[in-house]
Amino acid sequence: MKGGKISEDVLQRIILAGQSAPTDRNRKSARIIFVKEKLVEIYNEALDYLVEKVSKTGSINPLYSSTMRLDAKREEVLWNAEYLVVFIGNKSSLVDAAIAAERMQLEAAALRVGTGYRGDMKEAINNVDDIKEMLGVKNNEEALICFAMGIPDIRYLQPAVKANRKVEYL
Repeated sequence: MKGGKISEDVLQRIILAGQSAPTDRNRKSARIIFVKEKLVEIYNEALDYLVEKVSKTGSINPLYSSTMRLDAKREEVLWNAEYLVVFIGNKSSLVDAAIAAERMQLEAAALRVGTGYRGDMKEAINNVDDIKEMLGVKNNEEALICFAMGIPDIRYLQPAVKANRKVEYL
C-alpha cells in the first residue's frame, strides 16, 4: 500500500457496510475496532511475539510467513496500511464477524481501498496480554478476524483467482 489517507466519507461508508451486514439469528455481533493511533505499537508487540515464537519452536505457521516477514523493517507496518481492523467477540460471533468483514472488504474494494486478512495479527492479539489490554479485549473475548486496510499502490483490473478453490457441480 502506498500509505495514503482514506477520506472520512470513504471510511464511514466502509463502516456502514459492516454495521448493516446481516447477523446469524440477530445475535449481538462482534465489536469492530479500527486501530490507527496505536498501530505501530501493536504491530511491534505482535512482531516481537512472532519472532520469539519462531525462535522457540523453529517454525511459524506457513500461512503467516509470507505476510509477516520476520525480518521486515519495523517501519513497514502492515504493508503501510492506514488501519488494522479487528473484530473482537466470543467464538459464537465468528460467523457474524466474517459476514461483516466481507461486506466491509467488498465496499472497500468498490471504493478503491485495499484490504488484506492478517491471521498473524489475530494470533498475536490472542496471545499477547499487552495488545489485549490496548484493544480492551475482555476475558470472554478474542480477536476473531483482522485485516489491514489502506490505499493500494496498484489498481487491480480483476480479482486474483485462487487456483486451489475448486468448484463442483452436482
